[in-house]
Parts: sequence; C-alpha cells; structure tokens
Amino acid sequence: MVRDMPGINCINDLCDACQLEKMHRKSFQSTNVTRAKEKLELVHIDLCGPMSMPSISHNKYFLLFIDDLTRMAWVYFMTSKAQTFNVFEKFRAMVESQSGCKIKTLRSDNGKEYTSNEFNLFCEDMGIVHQLTVSYTPQQMSF
Repeated sequence: MVRDMPGINCINDLCDACQLEKMHRKSFQSTNVTRAKEKLELVHIDLCGPMSMPSISHNKYFLLFIDDLTRMAWVYFMTSKAQTFNVFEKFRAMVESQSGCKIKTLRSDNGKEYTSNEFNLFCEDMGIVHQLTVSYTPQQMSF
C-alpha cells in the first residue's frame, strides 16, 4: 500500500520474559458474594500511603471508607498511620448519626493499624464485627 517503503524483518523468537508477560491468569471463580441489604451493614476500609509527595497540608496518607450497599465513599486525609483509630471513631459517629443506622460489619486488610487492641476493643464494645481479609489477596476485597 505504500510505495518505496523498505520491507520489515520480523523476528518470531520471544525471550522468556516476553512469554511470561503474555501469559494470562485464569479468572477467579465468581462465588455467590452476598451484598449488603441495608446501609452500613458492611463498610470496607483501607489505608493508602505513604505518598511520595505530601499534600499542601503535609498529609501523606488517606483512609477510605466504602459502604457496600450504596457505594458511598468517604476519604479522610492524615499525616500519619497513628491517626487511623481516631479517624475511624469520628467516621463512625458521623455516619451513624446522619444515617440513623449502625455499622454492623467492618472489612479491612490485615494491616497493623486495624489489629491493635484498642481498635478491636472499640469494635467489640460497639457491636461491630471486624472481618480481616488474607494479605495480598485483592480478589477478597469485593467492593
């Protein structure tokens, strides 16, 4: 289709790294994932950071809450991981007073910020079931 264009020599040999990159994973089996039937029945929580570039107000972390039913998301910015428990207390008070519903289940990864005695005792006192997912299995966190 193009005149005076030199021919292109294709090399059909692929190195091992290229072959591995082109491999596809078998898809995860979809299980009967039960979704929440009411607001705040299941809240997903995740801490992200530290970010390489802090914000103007020196925040390097953010804490994300997602309601399983409504997919409503709340983001709280923090300067350190140590603020996680205090932010969760404020979040719980705010959403429960505004929605008139109580948080029933909280699902998080196995991060140390969620497994402290203080965090566990608070969840127990408030009647919140705290579910922990297995480390490095993003397929378990079914948002």
